[in-house]
Amino acid sequence: KLGYVRSASNKVVPHERCPLNEKIIDDIANFTLNEIDTTYLRALFIRKASGENGGIMVCPIFKKPTDVKHYARRLRNEFPRVESVMSGVCAGRDFIIESCKFKHVLGEEGIIDELCGLEFFISPKSFYQVNHDCAESLYEKVLSLLDANEYKNVADLFCGTGTIGLIVAKRTGAYVYGVEIEPEAVKDAKNNATLNEISNIEFFEKDAKDFDRPVDACIIDPP
Repeated sequence: KLGYVRSASNKVVPHERCPLNEKIIDDIANFTLNEIDTTYLRALFIRKASGENGGIMVCPIFKKPTDVKHYARRLRNEFPRVESVMSGVCAGRDFIIESCKFKHVLGEEGIIDELCGLEFFISPKSFYQVNHDCAESLYEKVLSLLDANEYKNVADLFCGTGTIGLIVAKRTGAYVYGVEIEPEAVKDAKNNATLNEISNIEFFEKDAKDFDRPVDACIIDPP
């Protein structure tokens, strides 16, 4: 069945329409249930870029590897906004997105979103704030608290795809160190620096507790 996990439990609350979603998200979810082999289906991960025509990434996640090539072609034919189809496997007892292994199926390997005037490439395992408008407000608040004359070196801890750090580097001119333990997120962050032609930023693939560069300020993005 299709739904969301109830808080503090493993039970799924069935739904057909979530008022927080753009309608196309629920349409894709219902289409998937009818068109895909659900024998080992464990979850359906969907990401959408902002705007009415924002690109969409669809990632069915299974307990065992499952062929979804035919489904992917039907999906993109039915929903032209789907730019990326990936397939994931999470075989462990507990469902943790970070432990999933993703494979490229069709289209791009991620989607591009625009945030605070910059473009960000997002792959399945890269952390990215879900609420676009709240994220922009949050990041503008960060910028208002950072005086570039006082804070010349800034650490962006748990930086994910590098969103806050890249925006700070671009808007303040400070030199930014992005620290992130997830390899795929670091890869995306470096690509996003190149995509936006930002050179005053450096990314480190490591646990934040092991970062030891001297800085004037730290940014920690709330989960």
